[in-house]
Amino acid sequence: MSKKLNAVIPDETWQALEEIAKKEQRTKSQMAAILLGEALANRQKQQQKTSQV
Repeated sequence: MSKKLNAVIPDETWQALEEIAKKEQRTKSQMAAILLGEALANRQKQQQKTSQV
């Protein structure tokens, strides 16, 4: 199931999101969801690495 999220982001972040979304022919909403998923996966990997040390 999908959930909706509203967020306030800095203008620079909005502009970067807009550029990336255009390059990948996606909506800003789709691109934000993809980037958030990637960031969360990277964060989890980092936490696993630090917990193994």
